Amino acid sequence: MLLESIADRGRFEVKDFSRRFVETFQPGIYSGYIDHATKETLENYSRSVERNPKAEFNFQNGADDDQLGTAARLASLVVHNYRDPDLLSLVESATRVSQNNPVAIACMKFNALLLLELFEGKEVPAAVRNVEERVGLMELDLKCVRRARPLGKQTKKKLSKRRWPLVNPACWSTVFPRPSRRF
Repeated sequence: MLLESIADRGRFEVKDFSRRFVETFQPGIYSGYIDHATKETLENYSRSVERNPKAEFNFQNGADDDQLGTAARLASLVVHNYRDPDLLSLVESATRVSQNNPVAIACMKFNALLLLELFEGKEVPAAVRNVEERVGLMELDLKCVRRARPLGKQTKKKLSKRRWPLVNPACWSTVFPRPSRRF
């Protein structure tokens, strides 16, 4: 949906992407699996429309979800806005459509910067180090942890199997998807 929206509009437009998101996943229209973030986002949208049908929904009130749902569609946004100085603002806006959560937003910004490094041909370990240096990962983590709700049971379980220290578990679980592999 995000790729189609960007292709049709020639740029990222939060309203167009959000409209497509809501239309695609409406109950009765989409019959596949719908994750927690999508369900809660649709509920937020429906409640808002019911309360005030004439008001325009801002599509920045996605689920309070710290999973990595936005990561699946992030590449198209980063590729299209590769040199845009506002890339991280666009990433935040795209993330908030279905995940209005500080951990998810921080991780998607981290992932966007990581993608930029990889697009430039860097190896994964060097790319990760560069992003850590660029954003000051510890500072990013502290800001997120103060405002975020605790990680879910599944995320905690997966992270407990890791054998090395993690500064930001959600970001690192994206970078290192299997506990047995360390760069």
